[in-house]
Amino acid sequence: KVLYMEEIKVTVAVETSGNNQEISEEEITAVVEGSELYEVQIWLDHRRVNGMDCTCPYAADGNACKHMAAVLFEAEDTDLAVTQEKDTESLTVIERAIKELTKEEAQKLLLELTEAFPDTGEFILLHTTKQLPKTAMTQWRRKLRELESKYSDRSGFVDYYNASAFTDELEELLDSAIPDMVQAGLVEDAFNRVCEVYIAATDIEMDDSDGGLGMLISCCERHWEDILAHADQNLCSKMYQWFSGRCDEEPYGFIEPFMLHTFRDEAGLKNNLAYIDKKIEESKDDNWRLEEYARQKLSIMEALHLPQAKIDRVIQQYY
Repeated sequence: KVLYMEEIKVTVAVETSGNNQEISEEEITAVVEGSELYEVQIWLDHRRVNGMDCTCPYAADGNACKHMAAVLFEAEDTDLAVTQEKDTESLTVIERAIKELTKEEAQKLLLELTEAFPDTGEFILLHTTKQLPKTAMTQWRRKLRELESKYSDRSGFVDYYNASAFTDELEELLDSAIPDMVQAGLVEDAFNRVCEVYIAATDIEMDDSDGGLGMLISCCERHWEDILAHADQNLCSKMYQWFSGRCDEEPYGFIEPFMLHTFRDEAGLKNNLAYIDKKIEESKDDNWRLEEYARQKLSIMEALHLPQAKIDRVIQQYY
């Protein structure tokens, strides 16, 4: 492995043959060839690094060294290669088994799968009838509650060690379901599901030091934009009502900038102008917020191509 640390080129060889590197669910051990041979141990907890040690002098002072980094890179590459090979083999076996099924056997198997896994039934309906079962939203909310229970403690708090996994699973849930729903024309259902995920993530108490929440919100915004591009005027109005109503409730301040930036057609700009006027009225005693909203108002008025005389009056009013 070739690493660049503090602008110094460092070459570290990680021997992967024989017993020089061993990977288990709890521990990675390796022998690293640097200026001499160093032994590296990395302890894992649910595939997350829980502690590291190296026999080099730099690590003796409690520092994370280049040898640890080299082992992590090598372990990641090795693990990924093995996983991909296994996945390819499994897929080949499954494909062969499916092709050998008779029509009656396939139908029976699908029915059994839908009974055991409700998501399978939803997937089949979505791709055959472009519809969802009546219980689809209930099942979606149940999934969200299960994820909250999985990663939070008894008080409902998601700590630092579980926050990234929690937001990652929510993001995977969105990416696996929403595009297919939009493609099938179920854009309002897709919008409601993204909103449910957003509320679940922003309402729960969580230590988001790693920034996973911000990544999840970006994922929500990406799906909202795609949904908006496929929405009719009636749904656009419903979406705007949800965003404007949520602005005052959510604590992170993500929704308002997204709403003002995204709804830029004539109807959206007029709605934004009415929203800004309301905020200006509420911000009379807060000069900083008043200034920001006044700037937003001018930008919207210019985008609407309102008469210059009206724009000049606003400039003079908030000069």
